[in-house]
Amino acid sequence: MRACRQKRSGSRRPYTQRMTTLLLWPLRPPAAWILGLFILLGWLLLAAVDLFDDLVPMALALIFGFELPLWYLLLGSLCLAAQMRLLHHARGLAHEPMADETNLNPFGNGLAFRFFVLLAIPLGVLQWQAAAPSPAIIALLAIVYPLPWLSLMLEASAREAFRPTNLWRLVKGVGIGWVGTCLLISGGVGYLMSTLLWLHNPFHLAAAGYGFLLAHGVAGRLLWGRRQHLDLYVKKSPELAQGAELAARNAELDRLMEDLHRLCGAGRVAEAHRRLESHLVTAGSAGDDAVHQRLLQFTHQDLLLEHAVHYLGRLLENGKRQQAWALFKSCHAREPRFRPLTDESLLTLVSQAAAEDGPLAEELLADFPDAYPDSHLIANARFRLARLMHENWHRHDEAIAVLREIRATHPAFAATEQFRNLVLSIRDR
Repeated sequence: MRACRQKRSGSRRPYTQRMTTLLLWPLRPPAAWILGLFILLGWLLLAAVDLFDDLVPMALALIFGFELPLWYLLLGSLCLAAQMRLLHHARGLAHEPMADETNLNPFGNGLAFRFFVLLAIPLGVLQWQAAAPSPAIIALLAIVYPLPWLSLMLEASAREAFRPTNLWRLVKGVGIGWVGTCLLISGGVGYLMSTLLWLHNPFHLAAAGYGFLLAHGVAGRLLWGRRQHLDLYVKKSPELAQGAELAARNAELDRLMEDLHRLCGAGRVAEAHRRLESHLVTAGSAGDDAVHQRLLQFTHQDLLLEHAVHYLGRLLENGKRQQAWALFKSCHAREPRFRPLTDESLLTLVSQAAAEDGPLAEELLADFPDAYPDSHLIANARFRLARLMHENWHRHDEAIAVLREIRATHPAFAATEQFRNLVLSIRDR
């Protein structure tokens, strides 16, 4: 009996290991250096603002003259790291190293400036709502803001990011996952901006920076989960893996067909069949159908039929009777002498015959004794033929003749209840 194909194991990392990787990536270089610089330098800059808070002109001078370029460096680097990680996850590479992760210089990347400008919106709204916060305005910002932010993350180009058709495609593609995405992006950006406005201590800066980076990593995973609806460019996914596996199987099958063609051309059909069966041991049940389709176009029909007779048996073993019957009819049309290996298989196949298959069923049952002369099922096959003649084709006289033959050659079978019932049915017609 053919060995079953073993399931691949170990292709997916354990859940705890995947979660650990996701939670720890902001704490690993170079993201860790960006986060550390954001905490240390950000705290110093905010402390300077707090120190001169009473001196409004001095505070404004510090912010717009000295601190603004530094905040651009910190926030720009943080946004670029978040965007690159989001894209990394969205492309299915969550557990792969990031080749371009060190290219996070905001002064050499115009995308950082677009993120910096977009961050001014929640910063301004939160500052405006500080005195008398409006839940409606805050909720509206939390629902709407993630849309242009995520679109810019994915498109990079501001023109493409804010195009209405692209925005709608993003909302439609994310679908129900938009709720989680809004919570992640709004929570990450909102906490970061709240920290810069009011929570001037290193602990809040650390939590805000870490949460900002982590939220984008998780959002990337959500987008990857909706990749087929978003038409995302991905580098790793089950679909791509299946496609690569299929391509590898097809290439292997091409090489196999070349070998089989060479062996059959030299008259070594038996060796070709052994080579084919060896391939099917590792290819599994799916390989049978692929091989059969290739052999249908093969110039050597002997190998097609040799494989088909074994393929037929495997289909019956797996309970695929209708598929086996279709395969048998196809092969019988090519070679009228084609039969399954065992007598039981033939009777099982005949039981699948439809009304339009009557002539073929009659042919198979009629020559059953010639095809399987040593079978203990000859009487059974003859009885089935008589029953079909009586019940399906209304050829009662011929059915009686077959039953008389069974009574003469197989008296033990003639004594069974099913035999007597059929005789009575014919007499009472």
